Amino acid sequence: EYIDDTNTFVQNGDAIHQGIELGLQGVATRNLLVGVSLTALDAKQQNTGDPALDGKRNVNVPKLKSVAYMDYTVSEVPGLNLNTTVTYAGSKAFDTQNQTIVGGYTVVDAGARYATKINHTPVRWNFTIYNVFNKFYWRDVTQDLGGYLFPGAPRTLKLTAQFDF
Repeated sequence: EYIDDTNTFVQNGDAIHQGIELGLQGVATRNLLVGVSLTALDAKQQNTGDPALDGKRNVNVPKLKSVAYMDYTVSEVPGLNLNTTVTYAGSKAFDTQNQTIVGGYTVVDAGARYATKINHTPVRWNFTIYNVFNKFYWRDVTQDLGGYLFPGAPRTLKLTAQFDF
């Protein structure tokens, strides 16, 4: 999407995404489950009708994104698990001309899960701290409606309970 030479808003061309996505998870020790995913993309604009835009990065697509997580079972407290997730997203183009590139970010989440029973009813408590280090980052970027930068959520605490009847 762009404004052409006649000052007309145009939606034209192809968004070509070529890359690789890998994921791996497994049991590292008796108490530790680990996983990692990696996505590497070469996302380009083609056939836009404007040679200055062809070959430029697609808007809001990082070249690299990765997530790693760990889930640890605490043997001394049956039903208790501790977990953490680290998410990395590389820089992203804000505009079709690639004149503005928004920096990447790394965010850490951490939590605990406790499974128990209340009156024979299975209950799972989850406590999560999202964005543990309260990092400011731009989650998404877009040129829509004049252009917006969407910030990621600040540090957020969440407590939930799941009752299985």
